[in-house]
Order: sequence, then C-alpha cells, then structure tokens
Amino acid sequence: MSLLLVAVFAVGLRALPTSGARAPGDPYSVGGLAAHAVLPLLALTLSQVPWLVLSMRAAVHDAVGSDAVRGARARACAAVGCSGATCCRSRCSPPSPWWGRDCRR
Repeated sequence: MSLLLVAVFAVGLRALPTSGARAPGDPYSVGGLAAHAVLPLLALTLSQVPWLVLSMRAAVHDAVGSDAVRGARARACAAVGCSGATCCRSRCSPPSPWWGRDCRR
C-alpha cells in the first residue's frame, strides 16, 4: 500500500515529497517536516483501519449475545433499537450511551 501511495501522490501527482525530512538544500522547518510526514502517516493510518474494523466487529458480535441484549429483547423492546443501543452501552467507550437509542419509550 505504501508503494501505491508513493506512486500516486508523490510520483504521479507530485503533491507530496517521496522521502526525507526536508528538500535537499533547504533548512529544516516545521512546514517542511509536516509536508514530509503526511505520506508515512497516511500509510500507517490506512494499514490499521482493517484491524480496527475487525476488532469492532468482534466486540459487537460478542455484545449481541450478552445478557443485556437478551434482557432488553425479553422486555419487548424493538429489536433494532435495543440491539444497537445495548451493544454500544455494554462494550464501547464511556460516552457511547449518548450515541444509542433509549429502550424506554
């Protein structure tokens, strides 16, 4: 993936530098370092996205079978609203209850 990014953005479009921390002959500067850091940071970030998606999928799969979801379904909540909200509440980050829907109507 890194070679593809270099081929497209650095060689093809000439939008980003191919390597180094500064252009040859230029002094080090914050702007130069930032411009040279974009391509490696983009490659590293994009390489981690599949692992993040897989771990989130596994967490949601585990949460769907949890006692909280079974209890919500047993209380006759709507399956779609309770499943998503209860899964997020039981497995995700602390502010996640604000994202889900409330089962009480």
